[in-house]
Amino acid sequence: MDLTPFLATADKGAHEEDLESIEIPGRVAVAAKGRFLLRALCRSFGGYSRITCAVTDQETFLDYLAAEASDSYQQLICTDYLEGGNGFDLVRRARERQPNLHAVILVLGDAIPAE
Repeated sequence: MDLTPFLATADKGAHEEDLESIEIPGRVAVAAKGRFLLRALCRSFGGYSRITCAVTDQETFLDYLAAEASDSYQQLICTDYLEGGNGFDLVRRARERQPNLHAVILVLGDAIPAE
């Protein structure tokens, strides 16, 4: 998809509303380095109702995951760097507990670890 034509329009038109209507089914968790980035990611969903976990470190998310029923989250969106831990290890450990978890890692750094 080429989003370039949509960048020039300052006002919201029908085409931009279509882009904002993309929906991920189920409960969403967000883990990001720092409060500012965490809040920006949460706000990009347009509402906080489906985000039931928003943290800046991996251990806090894993605590939430352990306290919930199995398959409690359908989507994890995280950054590679976190205030405590990293997104790659977080996804690996979360999928050990919940194998059907879908994950998106936003890479802020220059290198992606091979493991």
